[in-house]
Amino acid sequence: MDSRGLSMSALFELKKRWIEMKWLIAAGGILVFLLLFGLYCCILVGAREDRLLEELEWKGRQDADGENG
Repeated sequence: MDSRGLSMSALFELKKRWIEMKWLIAAGGILVFLLLFGLYCCILVGAREDRLLEELEWKGRQDADGENG
């Protein structure tokens, strides 16, 4: 036993759990990053589509005004 009263096997077990927790935190961080990246891509594609639809609508109004004018 060391000065705190923990045996070597208990210290080994604590170290093992700490390493497992670091892996879980890293895996969780990667999953969060992938989720946020996916959402960012969806927002980016949606904004691009919105701009294209607005441009088509604007061109359609110009064509309609040209035919009526």
